[in-house]
Amino acid sequence: MTGTVRTVLGDVPAGELGMTYVIEHLVSGDPLVKTECSSSHPPDPAAPVAKVGYFAEAGVAALVHPVPSASGRDIIRLVEASRRTGVHLVAATGLRRSRDNRATHWLGRLEPVELARLFTADVLRGIDAFDYTGPAVRSTGHRAGFITIATGDETLTARDRPIIAAVGLAHRATGAPVLAHCEGGRGASEWLEALTEAGVPAESVLLGHMDKVADPGYHRELAASGATLEYDQALLHADNPDNQTVRLVTALLADGLAHRIVLGVDCSHRAPWGTSRPKGLAWLATGLRDQLIAAGVDAGTLHMLYVENPARALTLAPGNPGILADQAP
Repeated sequence: MTGTVRTVLGDVPAGELGMTYVIEHLVSGDPLVKTECSSSHPPDPAAPVAKVGYFAEAGVAALVHPVPSASGRDIIRLVEASRRTGVHLVAATGLRRSRDNRATHWLGRLEPVELARLFTADVLRGIDAFDYTGPAVRSTGHRAGFITIATGDETLTARDRPIIAAVGLAHRATGAPVLAHCEGGRGASEWLEALTEAGVPAESVLLGHMDKVADPGYHRELAASGATLEYDQALLHADNPDNQTVRLVTALLADGLAHRIVLGVDCSHRAPWGTSRPKGLAWLATGLRDQLIAAGVDAGTLHMLYVENPARALTLAPGNPGILADQAP
């Protein structure tokens, strides 16, 4: 496998990324996240290191941390966790749901090209040590590896359009893949169409939380477009022999679309991280693997789902930073 994946400690050859969990919220200092998901806002500074360490014990080599710009990414703690555990961490730039970025917030007042320049700086130069919450910007040199955009509705809103335009510009400038969090798993078709119109090819798009929707036809259509589908609901069905995520995986395998699936746990939304060991943190690499094997998934396909697919989906495409030079404002 050729190409590189950009981690907080530098670029890693895609073929060396290893077993990867996609969409794992490790830490956030954002007040909104603290209220809605306290497990992503641990008071102990050492907590992210311990949390990533539990993943490492399960054999996980890489984690994708999708907390976007000005949301308490805490790049310094991510770097420490990666260095101390040896786990590759891929950090995000981008924005949360439009309803979370109030019109009175500075993020809600920037033009698309201004947002695109911010996202591009995160990918090419480094994430701000203060995550754009202080009076100055101090690049850490630790760079984002993808752009995230969170959907809040099944239908695009007027606020979503300029954000998508910014994401498209930033992707063209950097080649960074784009992860769209599809709330409820719905609306992915419209979001994918809008992103491709903005210059992001479907092959560079990951669609998150898709296994919240049980319709195999919906998944088949999206996967056939070239986009990658991220499944992270399997833990909710861990004790159900008819695991919905397993059914969706096997349905796409039957259609020859195994190469369009990546897996995650999104464990911060399942239970406080300190009480989710080992089931929450290790289960994807153990229990789900066992369920997939019982459903007839062979070793080569498992390697594709856990290793090859995320490495390919996270690989940087060629970018052209010069496209932002002449853009106004």
